[in-house]
Amino acid sequence: MTYVFQVTGTLSNIAKISAQFEADAVSVARIAEYSSAVAVDGEEDGFPVERDGSNGSTPYSDSDPSPAWPQFGRVEFRGVSASYQPSLPDSLQSVSFTVNPGEKVAVVGRTGAGKSSMVMCLLRLMHQTAGETLIDGVDIAGVTTVRLRRSLALMPQTQIVFSGSVRQNLDPLGLHHDEEILDALGVCGGPAIIDKLSGIRDSEEIPLLDTIVGPNINLSKGELQLLLLSGAVLQKSKILILDEATSGMDAEAEARCHEIICENLRDTTTLAILHRLGLTLHYDKVLVLERGRVVAFDTPAALLAQGQGPYFSMVQEDPTLMARAKHLFGLE
Repeated sequence: MTYVFQVTGTLSNIAKISAQFEADAVSVARIAEYSSAVAVDGEEDGFPVERDGSNGSTPYSDSDPSPAWPQFGRVEFRGVSASYQPSLPDSLQSVSFTVNPGEKVAVVGRTGAGKSSMVMCLLRLMHQTAGETLIDGVDIAGVTTVRLRRSLALMPQTQIVFSGSVRQNLDPLGLHHDEEILDALGVCGGPAIIDKLSGIRDSEEIPLLDTIVGPNINLSKGELQLLLLSGAVLQKSKILILDEATSGMDAEAEARCHEIICENLRDTTTLAILHRLGLTLHYDKVLVLERGRVVAFDTPAALLAQGQGPYFSMVQEDPTLMARAKHLFGLE
């Protein structure tokens, strides 16, 4: 009987090991599929890779610009067209505009207008079929994706918090002193978020920045976005991209978020895809996209003064907003 019980235990362990092996085998298969199916830097799946400048852009190379790049944050799209797949039409079509250093530009448009495609093109997450995208005069086609993406600050709509300390989430490369991180937290979150972070510590002896956080952190969406905004303030990137980052926040928290950006990131060029048109009134310029094309680009006052056009029509749909805009800009 003793041996029978031993055999039963052995068979149980074999079953567990077999199940684990099967799961691991599936994981290996997925990794193999991903590594062969997903294009890596410089290899566009299904697209011809231009390395000789024949598509009108700077030839692709792995030589990055100077360490100080980007110094100013000037963003230029010159006749840019881009597509997700070879079988699909271009999501962006001959897009051209220039954002000067430090300008705050609101990007608006109906669903499917190409707003997120523009962001993905700037991050080189989709294939550019024509034109040039330049940052401080450098065509990003000739910049490695690692260098490019480290040079930009991105706040997506879905907040991403990694399992780790507050310090690791806000300063993953360890480039800043604790005092700088705490200052950024104070600017963006204020005492409320600091108190909440203090409340989830396992012990009062643990420093605030060593507090372990993760995807299930007990913060509201607005508080979480302000926490992540601390990272952007800390990074002091020359270019900040907000891809509807504040769309899920209440109006007060959203206004606070954009106020922080305007006050503390004055020298940072900002491209913000916005859902609430009221905020666009306080931006330097408004970029209106429609079916992958730029249909308007100017100051909100100039666009509204025209008395027509896509931006005027969108604002006009809200009589209260239109009245506020007329009062703000002194329009008849």
